[in-house]
Amino acid sequence: MLPLIHACGGGDESGIQWFTSSSKIEQISVSGVGESSVVNSQRKASLTIDGINNTVSIQSNITELTVSGTNNLLNFADGVEINSCSISGSDNLAKREGALIMSCQVTGAGNTGFKKY
Repeated sequence: MLPLIHACGGGDESGIQWFTSSSKIEQISVSGVGESSVVNSQRKASLTIDGINNTVSIQSNITELTVSGTNNLLNFADGVEINSCSISGSDNLAKREGALIMSCQVTGAGNTGFKKY
């Protein structure tokens, strides 16, 4: 069975949640309120963001991105690929630092930056 990583608090003294792994990760979940998280895996992972007011820095490829939370900021590093993307939350914002491969199905209201790249 593959490990599950779930963020709902904690982190280092800076208050940032770090998800770094060299092993295969099946799912990463960010469900806190007002958290800062960094996703950096050497293999593709599934990422679910259902929290509120979180900042998530995505530095590695994601097989499936699901955002059902509210008012989250997603920062994508240069060269990231998102294979499947579904945005049903509201008022979420995606920003990219460079090249990004992503095409999202957006059904929520007020979500910006999730167009096809």
